[in-house]
Order: sequence, then C-alpha cells, then structure tokens
Amino acid sequence: MKKLFAFTLICSICLSFMACGSDDDDEKKDDKEKFVWNGDWNDPNDPNYYGGYYNPIEGGWQLLTKPYTRLYFGKDFSSSHIVYNSSTAKWEKSIISSHYKINNTAFTERLSYCLYKIKIEDGVKYLYIRYHTTEWRKYKEFKEYKE
Repeated sequence: MKKLFAFTLICSICLSFMACGSDDDDEKKDDKEKFVWNGDWNDPNDPNYYGGYYNPIEGGWQLLTKPYTRLYFGKDFSSSHIVYNSSTAKWEKSIISSHYKINNTAFTERLSYCLYKIKIEDGVKYLYIRYHTTEWRKYKEFKEYKE
C-alpha cells in the first residue's frame, strides 16, 4: 500500500511540473507559423511593390551583446558582416549577400528569411533581427562606418 501511495505521489508531482511550461514556447511557435513572405517591396514586378526605394535597415548596426560585431546594409541592397580584428586593430568586412530583398517585416539573404523590426528607444535607433530559429538579436545604429 505504501508503494502504491508513493507511486501515485510521484506521478502527480511529475504531472504538475509538466503543466508549468513556459508560455514563451507557444509565442515563438505562433510567430514562426504566422510568418508569410510579403514580397520584395523594391521589385516593380512583385505584386507587393512599394512604389519606390524601400530600405529601412540601410546603414550600420552594432550587435549589443558583441560590440566587435557589426552588420552593414548598403544602399545597393548588399549586406556585410564587419568584425574587429584585434591583432591588426582594424575592422574587416566580408560580404554576406550581394543583393537582399526586403519588405516591411523581413529580408532575404542567401535563400533564407530574417525577420526584423526597428524600434527607437530613448532617441536611439535599434534593429532587432531574428535569423531562422534564433532569439531576437538587438543591434544599435552606428554612423562611423562608410563604404
């Protein structure tokens, strides 16, 4: 009888822990399921054509969690990864994509979609990017880099 009681107690504890899952998992799943590519807003042949130049992510962005890592999105829709090389004391640029496509919620680089959103916090412009299944990454706009 004691073994049956102990077994029942252990099972009820296990079930209660299963019920305490995070709601964040559901939100992440919903975000991924809700995503629909909204076309290239700069392509006149796309039904969602914006009607002109649309590139809100243009410019330089510094990753807040790694200040030696930056992204640069050019006026020509090229994207680059810029990393500080401490041995040469210089920023080194490598091309990610020669031509990305963009709309109001995402951009494409090398056959993959990246979600983005721009926020202004305390007068500072931030770019949030989520690649594939990663968490949102926060980048701060910077002006020093010029092509």
